[in-house]
Amino acid sequence: MKNNNKIIVISKYPNSDEIKDGMMQRVANIDRFILDKERIYLEIRIKNNLSKQVKLINNTLIEQRLNIFLHYIVILKVLKRSRTIYV
Repeated sequence: MKNNNKIIVISKYPNSDEIKDGMMQRVANIDRFILDKERIYLEIRIKNNLSKQVKLINNTLIEQRLNIFLHYIVILKVLKRSRTIYV
């Protein structure tokens, strides 16, 4: 999956365990509108995600768990190549 024409969502990908959280409900609702688009969820943390984790959820969805300090260059590259960013 190349990043061109991807929608980048700065958030953890909503799962069934956290869907009761208001923010995750908002993200899940937005995700319903962009299901047919290729998208990358960036979970960016300050203290956690010390190792880069990339999870292919389906053929149009990737979740990346990154640390803002350790993976700063990776984050910039993903954002630079994207078409749309949702925060």
